Amino acid sequence: MTNATNITTNDQAMDKLLMQAGLAQPVFIFLQSLFFPALGILGAVIAAQCALMPWLVPMAKKAPSMAIAMSMSSAILTPIFSLMCLYALDFVRGFGGA
Repeated sequence: MTNATNITTNDQAMDKLLMQAGLAQPVFIFLQSLFFPALGILGAVIAAQCALMPWLVPMAKKAPSMAIAMSMSSAILTPIFSLMCLYALDFVRGFGGA
């Protein structure tokens, strides 16, 4: 029974780490788009990977395949979110300047 409890607690801890990393990445991407829009998508990918690092290193020790999946999915989804942020910021700047 103790082993099952430990596995459940470990899974809950992993889920908490994944949730924190998932919330940190959009914030970093948005801030990069706001303050450094000239860097574009490449800057957003770098910002997302930097946001992921505090969670990626401990995750890589426990579950390397999950860490690789986190990094790959971040690299794939970041350009889409970055473009959305850049378009939204352009719209807000255009709307505010009109």
